[in-house]
Amino acid sequence: MPRSSIGVGGCKVGDRLTFLGHSTVLVDLDGVRVLTGPLLGHLDLASLRALPGHPALIVPASLGRVVAKVAHGVIHEMRVGGRRPCIAS
Repeated sequence: MPRSSIGVGGCKVGDRLTFLGHSTVLVDLDGVRVLTGPLLGHLDLASLRALPGHPALIVPASLGRVVAKVAHGVIHEMRVGGRRPCIAS
């Protein structure tokens, strides 16, 4: 399926959602970029290794050490219902 971006009512210029396929969406909002993954998907270490730069990653609690083996950025472990402030790097 081809990638596509859509505008969302009320968003600032430059804000966008980009569907990347397989339940994955890239969210650009107020200068912050978030890449989502399938809620019931799998952990694909090769995909994490291929991410450019040093993105901060949010992973389920107890997966931080596994992801740290391939990721280049800061890793935040989260429990169900947990919250973190969203800060642009």
